[in-house]
Amino acid sequence: SGSGASGGLSIMTRAAADMRFYTNGHTNERMRIDSSGNVGIGDSSPTSYANSQKTLVVEDSGSPAIALSDTGQTRDWFIIAQGSGLDINYADGGGSSSASNVSNVINMDNSGHVTMPKQAAFSVEKNAIQSNIGTSFETVTWETVVADQGSDFASNTFSAPVDGLYQFNVTLRLQDLDIDQRYFQAMLTTASSDNHEIGLIDPNFSGDLDFYHMNASFLIKLDANDTAYVRVRHSGGASQTDISSGGDSTFSGYLVA
Repeated sequence: SGSGASGGLSIMTRAAADMRFYTNGHTNERMRIDSSGNVGIGDSSPTSYANSQKTLVVEDSGSPAIALSDTGQTRDWFIIAQGSGLDINYADGGGSSSASNVSNVINMDNSGHVTMPKQAAFSVEKNAIQSNIGTSFETVTWETVVADQGSDFASNTFSAPVDGLYQFNVTLRLQDLDIDQRYFQAMLTTASSDNHEIGLIDPNFSGDLDFYHMNASFLIKLDANDTAYVRVRHSGGASQTDISSGGDSTFSGYLVA
């Protein structure tokens, strides 16, 4: 070791040898910089995976991790190696505070499959008949929640947790359409009453329709706290059309980007 003319400190080996760091005695090696510049923490033989670039290796038998913490914030981020894959977690804390409320936000398994347990996604179904749809728009009710990752769906309405692009899918099974109706209409309503047409049918057939399906998918940009819900109505004729139960009518969506 030595100091330069500018007041800096240099630590070096004179030969092509490793630099080792110990704590609590000379038998407890904690870190090593090998002669090629690879750094190992808990690894006495750090290896460059492409045999060229310098590599930081962190090795431990209990899920080794790298922590990223901004002392001006209240959240820590961790990249953790698990036996089955790689996790990215966050926790409340920040700086020198103890981490709490640890949450997994990204997981990649050893086959490269990536999941995001916090990513907004929902799927709901109708399991009760919604009878005699009228001439004014009414919100479709959804009795069964199949999935609601992020808990963003409530009272028949999805609320966007963040700004982003969202994919929505709607299927409606209608029963007993009156041929005297001028039209039957279904809309996906988002944000400030923006309407996206799921379907518009003029039931001009030889007789009333026993059933009819409407299907649509949308990719929509939403701001945080914007909502999305399904509405239906008809014009003219009798208010006799129902939306069927039994899971034939569904509404789902998820955050894409």
